[in-house]
Amino acid sequence: MRILLVDDDLQLLETMSELLTQRGYDVHTSSDCLEAIDYLQKEGTDILVTDIVMPRYDGLELIITVREQFPKLRIIAISGGGKIDKKTYLMMAKGLRADAVLEKPFLCSDLDALIKSLF
Repeated sequence: MRILLVDDDLQLLETMSELLTQRGYDVHTSSDCLEAIDYLQKEGTDILVTDIVMPRYDGLELIITVREQFPKLRIIAISGGGKIDKKTYLMMAKGLRADAVLEKPFLCSDLDALIKSLF
């Protein structure tokens, strides 16, 4: 299964990528939502895991774009909060039709179980 991870926290991105790769997933990473959209248009993926609070183009905008261009793509939104609390961001993501949400911090096993539950 191919996973696209999008987060501006490079350390978290690298750690999640390594742990998911060890669990047998084919993982691609991006720290930028616009780069992620470009990757999706060229390569595609089975599931998108995106942070919400990011500079320039946030995860909510990414979810909207992905739902328009790739309506069947599974989306997991993650958030540790920002200007507002993480539960509000995650509720907004669900309202935009993210398939699942996960609060930061989380265990890789929690993300893995969530991924498996969507397929």
